[in-house]
Amino acid sequence: MAVAEMPADVMAAAEAFLGAPPEKVDPLPGGHINRNFRVQLGPIDLVVQSINTHVFADPSLVQRNLVAISGHLQSEGFTSIEPVPTTAGESTFIAPDGATWRAMHFIDGVAGDAAVPTDGLRHISELFGRFDRALSTLPVASVAETIPRFHDFGFRLSQLTDAIGVDRVGRVAASAPAIDRCMQAVVELSDSDGWSDWHGLPVRLVHNDAKASNVLLERATGNPLAVIDLDTCMAGTLLSDVGELVRSFGKYPQPLDHARIDAVIESFRAGWGSDLTDEENELMALSGAKLAIENAVRFLADHLDGDRYFRLTGTESNLARFTTEVTHGENLLTYAQS
Repeated sequence: MAVAEMPADVMAAAEAFLGAPPEKVDPLPGGHINRNFRVQLGPIDLVVQSINTHVFADPSLVQRNLVAISGHLQSEGFTSIEPVPTTAGESTFIAPDGATWRAMHFIDGVAGDAAVPTDGLRHISELFGRFDRALSTLPVASVAETIPRFHDFGFRLSQLTDAIGVDRVGRVAASAPAIDRCMQAVVELSDSDGWSDWHGLPVRLVHNDAKASNVLLERATGNPLAVIDLDTCMAGTLLSDVGELVRSFGKYPQPLDHARIDAVIESFRAGWGSDLTDEENELMALSGAKLAIENAVRFLADHLDGDRYFRLTGTESNLARFTTEVTHGENLLTYAQS
């Protein structure tokens, strides 16, 4: 899309950070939550992003976290997202329509792909292990909670129950088979060995959305370059990151490749190093099923609530996303029980 064809809000945000209209603007693909654009003016090369305030209710808090986390990671030797202030010295730009925008230096790389060969998934999983290890030297209390109860399974289940009861957009009756299937998967997960130990896991500062697409790879070598999308970095458990890696990498190929999942877990452990608790080690096999079924619950709840959380693109629906995730969760439960 030519610069002249760009929406006015994008152009206003770009100018707020560049100090003048951009010479080039490119929409960046990917992501269910925020809108992202690469904007350029001479040597200045930025990503401007609108923060989805339905997901992140306090954009200023999100930005404060990003500044703290980015600075800490750079001090630990990691290439990281680097926030950029507006030309007026503000950390964000508030558009006339009330939308909050921010900017970061553009990092030239390609997004990771969950379908990579096993060697590639080893590198990405190991990077997330090292990333979480680096975060472990930043006090948990210094990073605010950006999405309350993000990986709280009971809370996510209550959101689904509420969405069923309210039936805000009249989709419950037609979704009855999906609801039944979801509840059955929840029961099977809850009956799994070790599930009762999940709530006793150590609280650590973690990414909380650790998947291949949240890693940038070097264009020339394919080696991991940087972990991105840091807005969900907050208190949690390492197994949320392990589980998301298992969930995302475990989709390729199908049927489920158990050796591939073993490689994810082994590589994360190698990146983290030592000091894992017995419970963390024992529950890693179940973590992928937990994250997949949790995602299924969230997709179904959002479908019933009118698609207000996960941004829809193309013809994909949150009901279709639910079906994919619950099937994957059922397969990962088989892996955990093997």
